[in-house]
Amino acid sequence: MTARVFGLGLVLALLSACGSDRPAAVVASASPPLVFSTPIVSCLPDGMSMIPKPFLPTARERMDYLKIYEQPAVIGLKHVLEAYANGRADTYARKQLVPYGVAIAKDGFIVLSIEKGIMGGKTMMLRFGRHADKIFNVWVYITSAGEPSLRGFEGVACSAAEQKWMAMRYAPFLALGDDRTLVGR
Repeated sequence: MTARVFGLGLVLALLSACGSDRPAAVVASASPPLVFSTPIVSCLPDGMSMIPKPFLPTARERMDYLKIYEQPAVIGLKHVLEAYANGRADTYARKQLVPYGVAIAKDGFIVLSIEKGIMGGKTMMLRFGRHADKIFNVWVYITSAGEPSLRGFEGVACSAAEQKWMAMRYAPFLALGDDRTLVGR
């Protein structure tokens, strides 16, 4: 609401500065509200500074992190990716993964974040080993039959600075294996 009020005020101020002879009520009703519809997209987790700081997890933090990979949605994602790599994925998963090719399904990944999905299932932010130029927003839903269903898979391009930030921040987890044996695979 604030953005709309601010936008309308800005439109009125600009029109009056330009010498519009139309009454403000007509201008207000004829002009669509100013809404900033283009989101600012970043590869970095919300609230993170661009100044890279290494994350040095304690042994307990590392163990807690590794438990993420035991969650049904993460295990389900591994199964979906394996099925896609072997040509056995369902139509919806194929539709989601085709733009990224089979190579993405054969690549290892680390989970940067995982949350309960607003429509059920889990939403995750992933970084694949050989695809470090993007982070991937993924939605995995577990059906009532217990089967994983890939509902969303979208890559977001990362700037060179963001790639450097992630490489430094997540170095302890990226070091768990080479590009083919990251934690997620």
